[in-house]
Amino acid sequence: NDKEVALPFKEAHEVTISDQAVSTNEIIYLNPFVTSHLTENPFKSESREYPVDFGSPQETLYTCRISIPDNYVIDELPQTRVIKLPGNAAKYAYSVTQAGNAIMITSNLQINNSLFSQEEYPTLRLFYDQIVAKQAEQIVLKKK
Repeated sequence: NDKEVALPFKEAHEVTISDQAVSTNEIIYLNPFVTSHLTENPFKSESREYPVDFGSPQETLYTCRISIPDNYVIDELPQTRVIKLPGNAAKYAYSVTQAGNAIMITSNLQINNSLFSQEEYPTLRLFYDQIVAKQAEQIVLKKK
């Protein structure tokens, strides 16, 4: 009796992207999300008549390491934040830390329940609003 085993999907990339940041003579503003981020809430409607079915529990983990240019220092970093739905139905954890001349970013979205009822929809929608807002926050570097 052969059984198929679902393996976690994982991607790893090392990239240099020169247009991910906006800079002035003294300051660099950058969003650490090159991929795998939400720019808008997928749940736009105020209410819902049917349950939200994700099909199965899901996890999206994004990690990123950004090298700080030698002539810059960190001026502003997004704050670490954990957002949870009741009963641990879903969880979002976001962390930004400095390690020497690098910035480490970890973003982890876990959808633990595959099905959300119409009654749970407003809370799920707010959860996604908060994720979109968090992922829009920028890192600010300034010249030494």
